[in-house]
Amino acid sequence: MEELQMIYLILKKKSLEPFFTNELSEEYFVQYRNVLDFILKFNTENMDIPSFETVASNFSNIEWPTEEENSEYLSRLIKENYVFNGAINAINKNEKVLKANSFEGVDKIMTELQKLREINES
Repeated sequence: MEELQMIYLILKKKSLEPFFTNELSEEYFVQYRNVLDFILKFNTENMDIPSFETVASNFSNIEWPTEEENSEYLSRLIKENYVFNGAINAINKNEKVLKANSFEGVDKIMTELQKLREINES
């Protein structure tokens, strides 16, 4: 939901400012990455932000949010969701190594978690 709310703010403001000011990355958008990619491509090609109608005509399943949150709050939630999913993936991905050699497994997991931790510092 937060991803769609951020996209809504971008379209409403006709600006990528909420995206760049809050140091977001395309990779943080999981559920609506295709919509964000469309907006970024449209912006690159047309030097403009598409209208709600243009986006809706390309993604018919979108239901725009009825409540509006500020971009700082939304970016925090988007980053938290990305970090949470990344942490779970780091553990799951290294399960076999962890079982075979727990020290090596923990080292690998910690390396991946440190990369995720740096997101909070940006």
